[in-house]
Amino acid sequence: MKDREFEDWARARLEEHEAALSAEIRRRLRLGREVALESSTRLRWRLPMVAGLATAALLLLAVGLWWPHSLPTVPGEPEDLVLLIEDDPEFIADLEFYEWLESQDGTG
Repeated sequence: MKDREFEDWARARLEEHEAALSAEIRRRLRLGREVALESSTRLRWRLPMVAGLATAALLLLAVGLWWPHSLPTVPGEPEDLVLLIEDDPEFIADLEFYEWLESQDGTG
């Protein structure tokens, strides 16, 4: 009840002061109030849009990090590659051929 009484008292005082103002000042105050209310309604749609874009960006980042990436493969384990290089030093020169051969999947 105390809050309601204070509101009524404050409203009465403000209305008394408003009545004492000139018509020009009241008109300017009313226009300022309308502009402030209009700008607040324009901002209402921006917050959901920004939040939606941020959510979409985070989702895209998460999918990008989670999605399995295909990495270039070498035949067998790295130790096998070292053994091949030690046995045949020209293996490095023919590495592209071996990669092509592996990509053929037995066709040809």
